[in-house]
Amino acid sequence: MRTSHLHTIQSPSPIFNMYTFITLTALFAASLAAPAKHARQTLPTLNFAVSNDASGANVGSSILADGNAVTFLHDFAGTALDRNGRIIATSIQSTSNGAGIFCIIRDGEGKQVGLLNEQKTFADLDGQESAVETDVSDFTLLCEA
Repeated sequence: MRTSHLHTIQSPSPIFNMYTFITLTALFAASLAAPAKHARQTLPTLNFAVSNDASGANVGSSILADGNAVTFLHDFAGTALDRNGRIIATSIQSTSNGAGIFCIIRDGEGKQVGLLNEQKTFADLDGQESAVETDVSDFTLLCEA
């Protein structure tokens, strides 16, 4: 005669299930709150001022050295350089330590009109010896680190 060995499996108590659920939920929440493995890299910023030496207007701004060009119209609309929706200026100057930052200033046709870096901190936008008011609305500034 064969005897069968049947084992009865009992389900865990409801309290055990509750503690398991709470523990797993807490571990999941902690994993979501953990800091990222790689911290975000912060990009350097160049502070600069654009001036209209004829009118005396001077407006400061800043740009991330992320390789994205910013138009002067976008950056200076509604400021002292804005004349009837156009940005009128004569020069640009970096106002912070531009260590490791290289910037290119281009006119509306894409022609390079100046550079800013840690050695060259000033650029003439009008291309003249004396200050000549120039529409720089479509000029761009692009900086990289």
